[in-house]
Amino acid sequence: MSEFTFVTLIKGRKVEDIANKLKIVREEIMIFPVSQHWHGVLIENEFENSESLTMVLSKILLTQAFLFINCEDYGWGYTLYDKGREKAHLYISGEEDEISLTEANLDYLIELGGNYEDLNKLKEFVENFYYTPEIDFEGCDYFKKAFGFDNVEYVSYHHFKELPEDKIAGMGVLRIGGKHDGKKPKT
Repeated sequence: MSEFTFVTLIKGRKVEDIANKLKIVREEIMIFPVSQHWHGVLIENEFENSESLTMVLSKILLTQAFLFINCEDYGWGYTLYDKGREKAHLYISGEEDEISLTEANLDYLIELGGNYEDLNKLKEFVENFYYTPEIDFEGCDYFKKAFGFDNVEYVSYHHFKELPEDKIAGMGVLRIGGKHDGKKPKT
């Protein structure tokens, strides 16, 4: 299952701000830096909990948050929340040939401050999706590059759980909940 990416991405908040809002959650949570402006949040039982976690964090932190999913050959997508309200949703499946351009809300992603050139490439990819003879997942790369998520690959709670503690520590991961309670792993 480590070939999948399943992560919440929070804009513009410090790790401590995110951790303080999550202290009441019983499941283990891992928070880590993704880029200068974004942090990743992983939660135990991610398939059941990630969408609600993304919406709630966006609301209580008064910021934007993506739920980003990349299932390699099966599909990829995002749901974007702004202060708890869904603003954009896109999922491109390797098994279906339908996507909604309206829900993708690519103009809003440009307003959000992603790289204009890459988001325009994503917009062109999505607009021409039906005319592409085979499904092509290059749109995922445009999305990741536009927001500085290039290193968000094979990121999931399940995958991080399997990594050695020294590797987790080197990535700047903060663990809370479960048995960790806000402790960084020892190096």
